[in-house]
Amino acid sequence: TSIVPSAARMGVSPQTHSAELLLAIGRTHYEHGRLREATHHFTKSLEIAHQTKNDLGVAEAVYGLADIAHGQIDSSKAESLYTEAHAIFSRLGYQFGAAQAAERLGSIFSTQGYYSKAESMQHEAQDSLLTRARDIFGRVDQRRGVANANVELGRLHGSQGQYAKAEELLVEARELYEQIGDQLGLANAMCGLGEAYYVRAEYEKSETFFTQARDISALLKNQLGIAHSILGLGNVYLKQERHIKAESCYIEAQSTYNRMGNRLGIAESSSGLSKVYYRQGFCHKAEPALIECRDAYAQLGDQSGLAGAICGLGHVYQRQDEYAKAELSFTEARALFEKEGDRDGIAQCAFGLGSIYHWLDRDSEAEALLSEARDVYIQMGNQSSVAEVVAMLGKVYRSQNDYPKAEMSYVEAIEICSRLGQKHFKADVLYDLGLLRGRQERFLDTEQCIEDACAIYRELGLDDEVLGCVQLLEQTREIIGIVNQEDALLD
Repeated sequence: TSIVPSAARMGVSPQTHSAELLLAIGRTHYEHGRLREATHHFTKSLEIAHQTKNDLGVAEAVYGLADIAHGQIDSSKAESLYTEAHAIFSRLGYQFGAAQAAERLGSIFSTQGYYSKAESMQHEAQDSLLTRARDIFGRVDQRRGVANANVELGRLHGSQGQYAKAEELLVEARELYEQIGDQLGLANAMCGLGEAYYVRAEYEKSETFFTQARDISALLKNQLGIAHSILGLGNVYLKQERHIKAESCYIEAQSTYNRMGNRLGIAESSSGLSKVYYRQGFCHKAEPALIECRDAYAQLGDQSGLAGAICGLGHVYQRQDEYAKAELSFTEARALFEKEGDRDGIAQCAFGLGSIYHWLDRDSEAEALLSEARDVYIQMGNQSSVAEVVAMLGKVYRSQNDYPKAEMSYVEAIEICSRLGQKHFKADVLYDLGLLRGRQERFLDTEQCIEDACAIYRELGLDDEVLGCVQLLEQTREIIGIVNQEDALLD
């Protein structure tokens, strides 16, 4: 939802009317995700506006081209064009247009990660920009503009871990869109709420909002909205370990982004697919998907995306026992994340490096890195990642023979998995807890843990894991029988 060209003005030339018509056609194409056609019409409109010295027409066409660049995640170009449009609107005294350009600039700063590079200063600058835009929209009773600014402010506060404020802003935006009947804006707000609940690990709510966003976007035939919401659903299903549904979503999103020429969307879909393949143990599929992501992010100049792909490759190399390559990947990714000020990325790399050092029997280094990652994830409220890290800390403490700390870590991970409904990972940690209790010669407790893990694996249809549990149960019960015989003899 953006500036719509004004109605035909009295006393203007046919060329000016032609420019306005081209702008309207371009806007229609843009709102339906047809970016190539929209670019053609905005460019033609801009040429005519320049020829007729129609400054307002120039600003509106530039704004349209900025929307295209933003949709294609060409942040540098989008920022330049929105800034140009904002300057012209401001010079002409057109507050509405200036506010819209300011609101979009605020959105650009989010996608560029400016809030991460210099958190307090850049966050305040973006917050101020969006708040000023919202105030202008409020003064001219432009509820759509207020709602648009609220969506971006909501995403900004969410990125800062201010989840309650983010939810409040996004709910307000949704209500405003409903009041004015703006279905496109409503879908965008729903998508924002899906993202907000996703980072809070409230996956059922997240799924509901992404589904609603997808359905509205489908009715509007808004291909970009469809792709974004399906990508969000893929992320939710991945966290819920619904791998078949996640894979289907990522493939559908990737196909849609590919038709639109949205390179960032293609890269993010490939990244999601790589995670599905990694979770399924298909490293031969995950590695080429991540290499494709890495190259795409490098071409786009997206440093955070590039770092994420390299970090993902580190996990793949680690699983393939290529520890030297994994360590290089995590170290390279960490350096990139640190330049961007991306705390989540830094924590991912700390987790990866800590895991490698554990397997290389460098447990003191492993403990320090894993503790660093855990603390960051706790501050961010990322419970799913907290569970992964504390489970790995459990392995470190077990190898250090610090059994009380190991047990506390495993129990904490199991409790988080239970809350989040992550059955597969819960079963894995139960299995590890069973091994720990076996070391402590608490064989009845071992039996219970392995039985619980086996039941989950059987429910999930994981035959290899079930077989492993059955074999361990046979060994454990044999030991229990021997212990019982010895106790009987002593009696």
